[in-house]
Amino acid sequence: MDRSRLFELLGKKLAGEASIAELRELDDYVLVHPDSIYYIEAIKEIWQDTVGDQENLDDVFNQHVHKFEAEFEDAEVKVKKRNHWYLAACLMPLIVISLVFHFRDNHSHASLKLTELISGKGIRRKLLLPDGTQVWLNADSKITFNGDNKFKSSREVTLIGEAFFDVVKDKQHPFVIHTPKFAIKVLGTAFDVKAYPKDIHTEATLLRGKIELTVNEGPQQKIILTPNEKFVLTEQSSVTSESATDGENPTKMLIELVQPVMISNKAYTREVAWVSDQLIINNETFEDLIPRLERWYNVKINISNPAIRKYKFTGILKNETVEQALSAMTLIESFKFKITANEVNIY
Repeated sequence: MDRSRLFELLGKKLAGEASIAELRELDDYVLVHPDSIYYIEAIKEIWQDTVGDQENLDDVFNQHVHKFEAEFEDAEVKVKKRNHWYLAACLMPLIVISLVFHFRDNHSHASLKLTELISGKGIRRKLLLPDGTQVWLNADSKITFNGDNKFKSSREVTLIGEAFFDVVKDKQHPFVIHTPKFAIKVLGTAFDVKAYPKDIHTEATLLRGKIELTVNEGPQQKIILTPNEKFVLTEQSSVTSESATDGENPTKMLIELVQPVMISNKAYTREVAWVSDQLIINNETFEDLIPRLERWYNVKINISNPAIRKYKFTGILKNETVEQALSAMTLIESFKFKITANEVNIY
C-alpha cells in the first residue's frame, strides 16, 4: 500500500465513510506495520481537534493549504469532489506535517514512543510482539507497549480487555503485563488474561509454565500460579453494596483449578477456547452472557423482560451469526428477538 492509499483509507475512516473492506485493508496494513497505529491514533486526535465540525471541512482545507503552501508550491491543488473522505484524505499529509512538529515538541524522548494495538468488537486477531511473543487479542481489547527496539530489553505491556500470551522465554528480561487490577510477571509461558473494565471478574488462566501476580492494591503480596490454575479477582462492591462493610476488603481473590467443559462428550477449556474462534457457554445466565455476546458479535443487546435475564444456557458457538446463535438459544428457552442494524431487542 502506498502512502496516498493509506491517507485515502484513513480519511474515509475519520469521515465515517469507509466500507467494511476498506476498514479491513487498513487493519491489515496495521498488522504488517504495527508502529503505524501510534501515528494513526495521534493523527486522529489532531483531526478531531481541528476538523471536528464536518460542515466546515472546505474552510479548514483552504486554511491548511494556505498555511502550508510553501511545502506545496510546486503542486496544483484541484478539489474536484468535496465529499468528506476526499477532503480528509487531502488533509492527511498536512496533518502529518503538524504531527511531526507536535511530536518533536511533546514526545522527543524515545521511551515515550508507544504502540497501541486495538481489536474492535466482533474482531479477534493474532499479533507478534518485537521479542517474538505471540499474542491473540480478543474482541474489544487493547494492548500498549514500547514500540521501539528497547522493548526486547524491557518487556512490558499494558492490557485492557482479554488476550492470550505465548511468551518467548528470556531469563534476563522478564515479561510484565499491567492490567487495571493486577500485574503479571513471567519468564516464558502460555496464559490468558481477561481484564475488561466493566466486568466484575478479572482473571488470569495459566496453561503452562509459571506466572507471578501482584494485585495493584496490595503490591507486597505475590501470588504464584502453576499450570491449569486460574486466578479470579472479584470486586464485591460491584456485585452488591451490602457485601462490603466498613473495614472489609472490597475485593475477593480466588485460585481454582481450570475445569474442562463437556459438550457433546467433548472437553473444552472455556477460558481459552476463544483463541480458536469458539465461544463456550457453561450454565450461564442471559444476564452474564450479554457483555460476552456484545463483544463477540459487535452488537448492543436489550432485554425488556427481566425473567429472560435469568434463563441459563450451555453450549458452543463457532461460526454462527448472531441471528443463528439466538435462534439456537430459543430452542432451549422460549423468547423472541428482533435485530435492527447492530442492535438486538429480546422480549
